[in-house]
Amino acid sequence: MERIQRNRKPGLPAWHSLPVFLLLAAVGGVLEAYTYLLHNGVFCNAQTGNLVLIVFNLVGGEPGRAVQHLYSVLAFVAGICFSFALGRVIPPKVQCLWVVCAEIVCFAGLFFLSGQAPDWCVYVTASFLFAMQYNTFSLCGGVAVSTTFCSNNLRQTCNLLIAGLRERDRNKLKQSGVYASVIAGFISGAAIGALAVRWT
Repeated sequence: MERIQRNRKPGLPAWHSLPVFLLLAAVGGVLEAYTYLLHNGVFCNAQTGNLVLIVFNLVGGEPGRAVQHLYSVLAFVAGICFSFALGRVIPPKVQCLWVVCAEIVCFAGLFFLSGQAPDWCVYVTASFLFAMQYNTFSLCGGVAVSTTFCSNNLRQTCNLLIAGLRERDRNKLKQSGVYASVIAGFISGAAIGALAVRWT
């Protein structure tokens, strides 16, 4: 915790620091690989993929497969709503701790029960928790960053890099580096998750 405190900007809470976001992004990558590879190809972080797969499966005459992706989308929506409501009644620090503790307990339970828990239980739980993580951990050093998917992070990395080089603006280049670091954390986590699935 002392290292996190040293690496953050003065005046910013510890849960807005880059090390926290890198760790959350890596966990997001690990669990996205885990749920996708072992639980019927359902995405739990990026709901765009699920929305597309719902349409593909409906058009392809497989409503049963469409429903499992719909469960993940609905769980994500419920997680966003619950996170929003939670933020209205408890302080941000408590909410951050609550979300991280809930993820640790639930994901540890899912890993231990992965052979016994039904697929829908795994991806509904993961989608709900990732929605809470996405809605709770949104600012890294004052920069709006996602730890659960990479589309906007990739867009901001490119925009800020180009603007920073053109304008010789070190602050924009630094912000671009924050986005790129979080993307790298997510990709690293996905690689670890894929290798872990293969080994186990």
